[in-house]
Amino acid sequence: MSVYDLKLIEENLKTTDVKNTIEVFLTGTLEDNFIQISGSKDLFNEFNPTGQEGELFVKENKILVGIGDIKDVDYDNELLLTPSNVINSMKPLAKLISRNYKEHKIKFADNDFIKNCIHGLIQSLYKFDKKFYSEGKIEIFPKILLDHVDNEIFKVSIAQCIARVLGDIPSNYLTPKLFSEYIEKLFDGYNVQINVLKEDDWKKEDMYLFDSVARSSSDKGRFVTIKFFNRSNSTDHDIALVGKGITFDAGGISLKPSNKMGTMKCDMLGASTMLSTMLLAVQSNYKANITCTLPLAFNVPDGCATKPGDVIVGMNGKSVEILNTDAEGRLILGDALTYTQRKFGKPKYLIDAATLTGSIRAALGESFCGYFTNNNNFSDLIKESGKEANEFLHRMPLSKKYIKTMKSDVSDLRNTDETGLSGACCAAAFLYEFIEKDVNFVHFDIAGVSMSKTPSGIYNGIAKCRPLLAFYELVKKLVEKL
Repeated sequence: MSVYDLKLIEENLKTTDVKNTIEVFLTGTLEDNFIQISGSKDLFNEFNPTGQEGELFVKENKILVGIGDIKDVDYDNELLLTPSNVINSMKPLAKLISRNYKEHKIKFADNDFIKNCIHGLIQSLYKFDKKFYSEGKIEIFPKILLDHVDNEIFKVSIAQCIARVLGDIPSNYLTPKLFSEYIEKLFDGYNVQINVLKEDDWKKEDMYLFDSVARSSSDKGRFVTIKFFNRSNSTDHDIALVGKGITFDAGGISLKPSNKMGTMKCDMLGASTMLSTMLLAVQSNYKANITCTLPLAFNVPDGCATKPGDVIVGMNGKSVEILNTDAEGRLILGDALTYTQRKFGKPKYLIDAATLTGSIRAALGESFCGYFTNNNNFSDLIKESGKEANEFLHRMPLSKKYIKTMKSDVSDLRNTDETGLSGACCAAAFLYEFIEKDVNFVHFDIAGVSMSKTPSGIYNGIAKCRPLLAFYELVKKLVEKL
């Protein structure tokens, strides 16, 4: 089975043979009163809009879109919600363009929310096409010419869609082997070193936590690293990215109920979002030394699969008693965290992302992403990055209190706590057992924000791959601090 160069997905948004230019203008409200954001007064007099979010008016080659309250804030009067509202308001516009304006140039009239418009429209236009199965092609956008004005937000939006494509591809078309091939194709031509470890390789490195999951399938998994050292006269490891890549999670021997498996092809979104974050860093040619480590595996029941009660020793020498094989993400991440610190040197900053626990979704829902960090200054930078990216991030406790519930009589750790409480906090504390001293660490549990059981909001499909924009902003800020 051949793999597709995912960088090519943007081509349909750069169609050169177009029929006409469609100009998009924004309206909104301020203190419940209509406000004109872009365009001439005569134009608005023709339509008499109210400015409410999602309102749409069309005449000839002009479209008016309502974005709602232009100064919408949360209960704390600090968190600005308007950019998110603008993004959501692009959904009806995308439907209109897909239906009536293929092979047209789409241009937004100048306004203060232009970046949000572009990002929201690109995400809303995305639709995974069935041609993938018959033709091997990935066409997710209608053929238009999007006058995107701001190249940075265009680039980041495409990177998010690349991550989404990987999430929407069924797991029989995205085995760990095929995933590794997509990665190699994606970075073809860039100044990076890619290493793909197979079973014999990771066993030589004593990565038996990863092996305990990867061995459950005939496709034994892949352990992929991407090295981009681009800072002259320095071999310091500046930033390490790590992403969980379970390409299908049935739970292993601790089998999930069938009604919980529908979205489990997306249990690799930590890997795909970190992959896209790395791609953006490389495309931006940051003067930094950055790595990306992606453990890829299935987690399925098999005669070779790990069993509850087994004790596995990880690369860092810590032994783990397996109570639940459906808590596999922390196992593969444990070895991945150890490997990236030992193979490339201790990083100054280490960022991991994983669809790790259902409890983070129970705590925060699908709006806020929970993160856990060991450094208050780092946390401030993370919050600032989220704010600039219009992504909602919430700090969760990383505490020794939680690791105490995961101690075992027969090993150093258990892979779950027996109380069944504080699942996301316990998982983060488990990961921290694999972090070396003086590393600025953050773990993002993206299970709530990165996917949905059904299409929702601007997202046509299961995979959302939030909060990729925040990851991009965070890495950009860290590079600026070097």
